[in-house]
Amino acid sequence: MNLNFVVGLLALTVCHTALFAQTVEDRVKQLEAQIRAMQLEVEQIKKAPATGDPFAGLQKKPESGLNFRFYGESKYKWTKGADGNYFDPNRFVLIPSFKVNDWIIFNSEIEIEHGGAQGDSTGRFFNGELEIEQFYADFLLSKHFNIRSPGISLIPMGRVNQRHEPTTFYSVDRPRLYQEIIPSTWMEGSLGGVWGNIGEGLKYETLVSTGITEQTSNFITGDAGMRKARPRLYNKDDTTDELGYSAKLTYTGIPGLEASASGYVTEFGGSLDRSVTAGAWDVEASYRPRWAKRLELRGDFAMWHFGNKENLSANNDASTTNDVGNRMYGWYAEAAYDVWPESWRHGKGSAMRLVPFVRYADIHTTSGAYASGLTKTYSSNKDYLTGGFAWFLSDHVVLKSDYTACLSKNSDSIFSIGIGFDF
Repeated sequence: MNLNFVVGLLALTVCHTALFAQTVEDRVKQLEAQIRAMQLEVEQIKKAPATGDPFAGLQKKPESGLNFRFYGESKYKWTKGADGNYFDPNRFVLIPSFKVNDWIIFNSEIEIEHGGAQGDSTGRFFNGELEIEQFYADFLLSKHFNIRSPGISLIPMGRVNQRHEPTTFYSVDRPRLYQEIIPSTWMEGSLGGVWGNIGEGLKYETLVSTGITEQTSNFITGDAGMRKARPRLYNKDDTTDELGYSAKLTYTGIPGLEASASGYVTEFGGSLDRSVTAGAWDVEASYRPRWAKRLELRGDFAMWHFGNKENLSANNDASTTNDVGNRMYGWYAEAAYDVWPESWRHGKGSAMRLVPFVRYADIHTTSGAYASGLTKTYSSNKDYLTGGFAWFLSDHVVLKSDYTACLSKNSDSIFSIGIGFDF
């Protein structure tokens, strides 16, 4: 056999083997990349908010028997204004639940705010609160119709009032809209409600509850909005309470979108127990574009309407600076982007996210028509610009820092740092 032919054949065999090995190696690398992409997609699905039960509020269905969840947050603030600098052990919340069987689930929430309840009349010890914010059972009958028992429930208004763990929003504090327009955490004693799925990606929830009660020192005002109108759950001597009726639709039928529309109506006794009717509505949405999944856009608008506004307590007291018109409203828009590099998603950084955000909020606690003799206190209307970041060390722990400037009041600004937990 020709020696040159043999050498050529051997060389060809070696080259073919090398090319085959290179092809296999390339294919293995492609498969590894596909597996990594699939793992990342699964992790993103795990991090997405649960939408199976739109009326669940803070609760997650227990797997079996008795379960405990917890969320909490603490923060430090440097303020330019009357408050000075201070530390706030804001919330410590225990969430016990019990799965009685496959169709009966008990849920509750016990919250300690600002360090605990006041020790004595001088406030020497703690100036916070101890509250039961949720206490009910769900009866799971079908995909389309389920019943919530009488108890204490969150009013289904907007996104943050029902899902307000510190890992669900980026700022140190909850958005201003949910402080002055929707008084989060807004819970009421309830007679019960129903909830379920209407169709693919569309869910409903309704609730019948006790209504708003204006109290001696806590009532609706032009300076604090609805903040002081949060409930007093037990008041057997107050005969002016009427029922409140609320409903909400939530839509998740488009990938990356979660949107809702809510409504609420009630009647209550204002000054001298004269009747006031109140109605509220809210529309909100969050969206993660498919072409930019690291980007999140949020927006929310809420408005109150008051009938017989001249009967509101704020419009019948000695002050002329807290008068209220026939409506209040507010809105905010927010953009956030996760900048944590993909190359750092390994080891301790595998579940981390670093999310800078910016939010603009416009709050009008004094708006609309006034009764004769009332003062228009437009100085109570404020707009805020907040910027900062949230560093998620995991899905359960987040470090936050932000700066808020009240653009309509140059003396008001707050720099905050905080930490939040949810597990």
